[in-house]
Amino acid sequence: MGYTKVLPAQNPGYYYLLFVEGVFMADNQAVAIYGEDPAGNTKTCGKVATFTTTNQQYAWNQFQFEGPVFPGTSAYLYFVVYNQSGSPTGNPTGLRVEFISPYFLPVK
Repeated sequence: MGYTKVLPAQNPGYYYLLFVEGVFMADNQAVAIYGEDPAGNTKTCGKVATFTTTNQQYAWNQFQFEGPVFPGTSAYLYFVVYNQSGSPTGNPTGLRVEFISPYFLPVK
């Protein structure tokens, strides 16, 4: 599951700087957020945030990052969540994300 925003065309030589701030809760542990390659290559992603805390299902956890995105591409974000199975049948995992202020700025 990802988050996407298609960027409008911009003058040649410009790109966008993506700023993302938000909070999440995860069962059992979110370990990273990856962003799609800013050139739009869907076969590669770059790590934009990592998390080391555990028991993230009990309180909101903040995150923020910034990175380049090029005109005519999409900005996909992927959250990686580890689930701990305590029973032979497994257990469900969950992720809740709220974006507080995602925005783009054009940069030359």
